Amino acid sequence: MKKILSIFVLLFALNASAQVQKKTIQKELSIEEKAKINFTDLTSVINLEDPTLDYALTQLFTTKHKMLSREGLTETDKKEVSNLIDAKLRATLNYESIQKLESKGIYKKLLN
Repeated sequence: MKKILSIFVLLFALNASAQVQKKTIQKELSIEEKAKINFTDLTSVINLEDPTLDYALTQLFTTKHKMLSREGLTETDKKEVSNLIDAKLRATLNYESIQKLESKGIYKKLLN
């Protein structure tokens, strides 16, 4: 009886440990966290002095990640989202800022 109880306790402990590890590994960033990372990447290269622009770009990146988090998204849909973000960034930022982002390799990261 003691052996059966010991085995049961051991299996329960291993199962609990595995569940904790699984939750730790699968923890994914929230949409807002992903948007903040995009915004931080952008501001690490270019200086935005307009608070309205800060807010607009943060909202743009939040919207991007909301769109990309939908289930059943095809590659065509992802490409459309990327094209939309590209168009909005090019309309918002000046040519020199876009060139700086592209030269640092950040611009592609912001689109995807």
